[in-house]
Amino acid sequence: MNSISSEFESGTIVPLLTKPISRTMVFLGKLFAAFIIILITYMVFFVYVIIGGTAVYGAQNSLQLVPLGLLGNVITTFIWIAVILAVGSLSKSTLISALAAFGLFLALLIAVPIVSMFAGPSVALNYVSGNGASGAISTAQGTVTIGGGPDNLGANLINYALYPSANVNFTKTNIELRGGGQQPLITQTLAYTEPISVVALRGLGVALAYIFVFLFIAWYALKRAQILE
Repeated sequence: MNSISSEFESGTIVPLLTKPISRTMVFLGKLFAAFIIILITYMVFFVYVIIGGTAVYGAQNSLQLVPLGLLGNVITTFIWIAVILAVGSLSKSTLISALAAFGLFLALLIAVPIVSMFAGPSVALNYVSGNGASGAISTAQGTVTIGGGPDNLGANLINYALYPSANVNFTKTNIELRGGGQQPLITQTLAYTEPISVVALRGLGVALAYIFVFLFIAWYALKRAQILE
């Protein structure tokens, strides 16, 4: 969070950007450092889950697809890395970048399920960073819950590899209030259906679009920042 903003606050950005090194190279260096940290963190987590799952449940299937999940999680996390870098480069404040990132994350976490509950699983929700519309696919092993948003990219890529011809059914929950002390009648109706390939590849495209836009903003703000020695 303070990769760029804290250097403006402490003044350490001055000797860095006044050296005969392009600001683009400085920006890419910070970006690469963030990528390495995120990658190592997820690799440790995934290895821990694989070892733990094998120890508790025995031999696991489809472990060759773990890199897809790793890739998806890294890309998803980089959406928020890009947002934080953009806000930090514009505001030059670690506090503002942290509040903006957490505020946006919590807003999406709360708003998307509420909108989905009252308006139904709209396709538009899948273009907003978050879980997106909630759906499910039917497999021989049972029903697999699917989230259409970019935050589920890792799981969706794995499901695409496992069930390439599957369709995702997005259903709307209907709640009918009844009088006389009766329990509300809850029913579900099919809203729409999409192939898992569309859900997975759209999530990938949306995630990369967010990353590109916010990283461009962060890079441009750093390029244009005025540095006084």
